[in-house]
Amino acid sequence: MQSLKFTVLILCIVFSFSCKDNSTSPNATLPTRALSLSASTTTGTAPCDVILTGTFNAYTDTTKMYYPDMFIVGGPGRIVMPYSVGGATIPAKRIYVDTLHLPAGSFSIHMVLSTTTQMISSDTIAITIH
Repeated sequence: MQSLKFTVLILCIVFSFSCKDNSTSPNATLPTRALSLSASTTTGTAPCDVILTGTFNAYTDTTKMYYPDMFIVGGPGRIVMPYSVGGATIPAKRIYVDTLHLPAGSFSIHMVLSTTTQMISSDTIAITIH
């Protein structure tokens, strides 16, 4: 009888530790996109400078990028066709920053990174300048 109680006690202890969920902070969770985009502001008065910051969440120190490595799509009067200069490559960066000088209007902007294996697009940010 005593060995049965001891066995039940051991099982209760094991189950109590195995069933605990680890708390997860937002910093510890992985992003859902390989490239996340943020803007210093999403509204403003024309003319307005908006600083765009792209975080390359899939970054590794061995990732190679074609040159130029980053393109902003959706700016005022821009038609962007990603291209590379003669197959030249450069190392990837974790953070990409660009500033857009925006006139009045509504813009849907996203960032594109040109790795040697694929084109990576960020989420789209809607910016309205009055």
